[in-house]
Amino acid sequence: MFPIILGVGLFMMLLGIGFSWNVEQFLNIPDGRADEATLMMLLLVVTLGVDFILFPFRIGFNLKQRFVILNIMRLGRELLRMLILLILLLCVSTSVVWVVLATAISTILSVLVEVWFSRRIVPALTFRLSMMQLREVVEPLTFGWWSFISQAAQQIKRSSDPIILNLFSTPLEVTCFFVGSLVGNNIFSMIHLFLIPLQPQLIAMYVSGNKQKIRNAYYRINKYMMWATLIAIAPLIIFRNEVVVLYIGAEYIKAATVLMLLLLPLPLYVSNVMLMRIAPAINQVRTTTSRELLSECMNMGLTIYLVAALQMGAFGSALATCLVGIISQLVLFIPLSVRLLDIDVKQWLTQILLPGLMPGLVASVVWVVLERYYSPQTWMSLAVCALGGIVVYCVFLFFFGLKAFERLELIKGCQMLLARFRS
Repeated sequence: MFPIILGVGLFMMLLGIGFSWNVEQFLNIPDGRADEATLMMLLLVVTLGVDFILFPFRIGFNLKQRFVILNIMRLGRELLRMLILLILLLCVSTSVVWVVLATAISTILSVLVEVWFSRRIVPALTFRLSMMQLREVVEPLTFGWWSFISQAAQQIKRSSDPIILNLFSTPLEVTCFFVGSLVGNNIFSMIHLFLIPLQPQLIAMYVSGNKQKIRNAYYRINKYMMWATLIAIAPLIIFRNEVVVLYIGAEYIKAATVLMLLLLPLPLYVSNVMLMRIAPAINQVRTTTSRELLSECMNMGLTIYLVAALQMGAFGSALATCLVGIISQLVLFIPLSVRLLDIDVKQWLTQILLPGLMPGLVASVVWVVLERYYSPQTWMSLAVCALGGIVVYCVFLFFFGLKAFERLELIKGCQMLLARFRS
């Protein structure tokens, strides 16, 4: 596989370098900033290329299930990035280039360390030309090709909106969309990181033929992810205006609407989020990826229409993402989960969606009342208002959301943590 990945990686890097040298022809770059834009694009292309090419040598963490060590390394990468960025900003100058440079240095160093450690725990991760067998490559290559398309579709989702806004709207609209998308992007990343360690267990369930365990994991983890997500996004949606004004200023208040529109489809997405982990485990990557690609193409087409034709700016871009996100889940992905896992819509509603939404709906009443009559003007008062609803959320969840055995498991887990803390 490595020669193929190397060839694809080098080809993509060449395309990226060509795009970087002519970036001003594709994007609206302010006068005098073309060289900086080219440099930043080159750094990003090289970083992504190195990350992609060396991926086969980093699967030792998955093979040995050393996910804790991998997460510690990636936490160290983020700390190193912040340290390098701080040094460059304080000791050299204030330039946006340092953000990309710090990311490139920390990512490449992290990839090299991951390769070294992965090959230590799995010494067989070494390329030998004599062991190449083209016939053995076909099936992994097919699987990898669809995985690559899936990742490409996700990259389209993340990058298409700013590019379209840059071409057909104003810098203010680009900034408003960026600010409004920060929370959603970070939540997506956290969900992805949380679900990665579940992949080996799901594969083991499928290999052993235990489809009921896969269904149980789908029900419970989707529901838990909804609870964890709603406690964060519900107050952000309700206090969106206060958050944006406190964070960046009233002149960017349009970002509050963008924030709301981008977060609204999230509960529906999270109610079915395990599909993206289960599909690779049961060899259905092609099925889900084709739907992902269709969804992202619909999103891009609608975004171009709303932003370029109707001149709706950041609001139009966020509206397109919101509408396509909701429709694609209802039409494409949830029916697919029902078919692949042999469940019915009633089970999905009663075991995931309704129990997942109820604590958030109850707590939202408290947040709406506080926002309407208290109207927080500082971060401290905003935190107090958010905390009031969080208390109601947790109380309702404990007494009415959790089942009896789940409450028992939670109490036992808390007792174990207290015992370890005391010892």
